[in-house]
Amino acid sequence: MTQSVFSCDVAAGKTANDGITLLSSDLDQAGIRQIQNVEFTFHVFDTDTYDTIFDTDPLSVSFE
Repeated sequence: MTQSVFSCDVAAGKTANDGITLLSSDLDQAGIRQIQNVEFTFHVFDTDTYDTIFDTDPLSVSFE
């Protein structure tokens, strides 16, 4: 298992497309040779006040 941080600013009423980068050095250190499942959560907050808007339960994506 490895962890990564993703940050993307989205203006109110707008959408955004962005990507998450997984470092090969982190994958190597964790012994990951092939990605089959990814689990992540979203922590959405106001960038002016840092007040939490919402948090998601874990979301999973499988690559088979």
